Amino acid sequence: MLISPIIAATCALLSKHVGADESADETSDQTIIELGQADPNFSTLVSLVDLAGLAETLGDEGPFTLFAPTNDAFDEIPDNVINFLMEDMDVLKDVLMYHVVGDAILSEDLVDGNSYTTLEGSDLTFNDFGFPEIGNNELEIFGEITDVDIIASNGVIHAI
Repeated sequence: MLISPIIAATCALLSKHVGADESADETSDQTIIELGQADPNFSTLVSLVDLAGLAETLGDEGPFTLFAPTNDAFDEIPDNVINFLMEDMDVLKDVLMYHVVGDAILSEDLVDGNSYTTLEGSDLTFNDFGFPEIGNNELEIFGEITDVDIIASNGVIHAI
């Protein structure tokens, strides 16, 4: 299946969030997409979201949880993968929606055994190390969640 290698590759682009210093106790008046637009470290992600026509979705009421890659994370993805995504809007939308859950999930709920369905349709089940698992295969390349609970008016952002 074509989407699986692409999803696996994009999991590698998730890395630490640089910038936004909202705490879990503070709610921003900006939406998830507005926080991304305001942070230059998310310019590649925001460009791809715009290209896929999903900016309005991430600006909607929500709630959403976004596992957001930074520009540094995108730099780790081969150019041919990024180019492929930019040429195939259906796959790009699936990959981007794989990073979004249709609920506001705080870090305290990303614990062993908790499972969440992404807007792409895959289930992310977290293990006791904070890594998501898909099916029976742990995606170690998905990485550890490193910046959590960046609160937006319509949800929350986590960087991993």
